[in-house]
Amino acid sequence: MSDIGLSIKLVYPIVKTLSAQGIELARFYSVTGFDERLLQDPEARISELEYDRLLNSAAELTDDESFGVRQGMALEIFDLGILGYVLVHSGTIREALASYQRYNVVLCNGIDVTTKESGEEADILVTFPNPASNPSRHCAEGVASSLFHLFSKLSGRSVPVRAVEFVYPEPGEYGGHASVWGVMPKFGGESNLIRVSREMLDFPIMYADAKLLQAFEEDVKDVRSRLLYGRALSDRLAEWMVSAMASALPSLAEASKRFHVGTRTLQAKLKGEGTTFNEILSRVRMELAIKYLGNRQYSVGDVAYLLHYSEPSAFQNAFKKWKGETAGQYRLRLAK
Repeated sequence: MSDIGLSIKLVYPIVKTLSAQGIELARFYSVTGFDERLLQDPEARISELEYDRLLNSAAELTDDESFGVRQGMALEIFDLGILGYVLVHSGTIREALASYQRYNVVLCNGIDVTTKESGEEADILVTFPNPASNPSRHCAEGVASSLFHLFSKLSGRSVPVRAVEFVYPEPGEYGGHASVWGVMPKFGGESNLIRVSREMLDFPIMYADAKLLQAFEEDVKDVRSRLLYGRALSDRLAEWMVSAMASALPSLAEASKRFHVGTRTLQAKLKGEGTTFNEILSRVRMELAIKYLGNRQYSVGDVAYLLHYSEPSAFQNAFKKWKGETAGQYRLRLAK
């Protein structure tokens, strides 16, 4: 599980905060060597070390000692992808936190969030279980402030903070903290935590819908399972082909660019899974053909066009190889 890393979505707040502070993003990408194309791939992931490096570079570029806190406040619920939808439809903040803890791996493996209740207070603790990662204070501050921000957004209510604590030494300047928390944090403490009233955990979430929660939980469980137990490259390639087919016939070169590997490397990986690029493309075309032929509003010619065959006859020949009958015969058999 240590190779899962962090979702590229966690870079969105960094980019938004840089823009808000007037920093040209091209400069940030140049200084860090970050491939901005990754931001267009919602399934992309980066390592803990890479994320921390980007965060520290952004803080240096802006000369902002409170950059971690500010970018955490820039995180929006739907930056979290499917996890964000689960949080929105949880019943209370307590339930949302439980979901966050349960499915956090889809967002940031290597950063744990737990709660500890005592009397009338509750501590929200941020920990980094991998001692080798040794994240910067900007990372701890960002996670803490993003949680605080999300609590307010989800409940539509002000969340009074009783105390904030961080394990690292007091930084040179930390004035930005007071405007976020409403209290000055304690540095050099035993934990990274936000202390709130216990009743805050039972604040209802404004737009929670139990039926939608059930649907989104099924989706997030699937994402979590794929991350933890892996998914073949051929499956991910086929999924991409289906979406790419809407505009053009996917090519090996485009697939190589999409998955950030050379064409030879891509072919070698597929060979290791017992398949080839052309075999997967043929399978995708066949599955889409069957889907389209089941819809009577499409003529056989339309299906050939949708699948990017140069002529209907070329599609007919391909379909007969797949199914042992023509597309027309297949459709007639379906109608019986």
